[in-house]
Amino acid sequence: MSTRSDKKAWRDTQSFGDLGRLMADWLEGRIRYWPAYCGSRVDSETRHLVAVLAAANRAGFLTTCSQPGDDSKARGSRWRQKAAVQGFVADPSLHRRIVSTAKSAGLIVIDGPAGGSGRRHIPVTDRDGEPVTWFGQAEPAAELREFWGQVGAYRQLTESQDVVIVDPEWGRDDRLWSALARAVR
Repeated sequence: MSTRSDKKAWRDTQSFGDLGRLMADWLEGRIRYWPAYCGSRVDSETRHLVAVLAAANRAGFLTTCSQPGDDSKARGSRWRQKAAVQGFVADPSLHRRIVSTAKSAGLIVIDGPAGGSGRRHIPVTDRDGEPVTWFGQAEPAAELREFWGQVGAYRQLTESQDVVIVDPEWGRDDRLWSALARAVR
C-alpha cells in the first residue's frame, strides 16, 4: 500500500473501529502512515509489543503512544523508562474493563474526555535521574483537530475517552502489557 492510499484509508474511516483496525495494520507494517506520527515504522524499542498493541487496537483501544519499561546504560548515561501507553477508547464497557484491569494490576490510570485539559502528567523516562518524557497530559482539542481532523471518524474520536496507563515501577516491562492483553480479550 502506498502512503497516498494509506492517507485515503484514514480519510475514509467511518467508525472508531476503523481507526483501531488501521492502527493495528500500521503497527504490523501493512500500512506506512498514520495521521499523528512522522515515522513509517514502529520504533525498534516497541517491536516486542506489536502483538499486544495490535490486539488492543482491534479491540477498540486506539493506541497513540507507548513505550516499554527499561533500565539501561547508553552513551555513558543511565536511561530508565516506565512502561506506558496512551490512546482513546470509545466503548464505555471496554473503557471500564481497561481501567479496572489496570488498577487491579497496580498500574496508574489517568483518563478523561478526548480533548480535555488539566490532567496531571508523570515522568516516564529519565536520563541520569532527570525527567525527559512525561505521559498523562491530555491531548488538547486543537491538537486532536490538527492531527486527526482529516480522518473520517474524527467525530467518534472526539467523543471517546483519552486513557493513559503507566507502570509506577522503573524498568518493569511485563505488568502493563499483561494487564492490557487481559483487558482486551
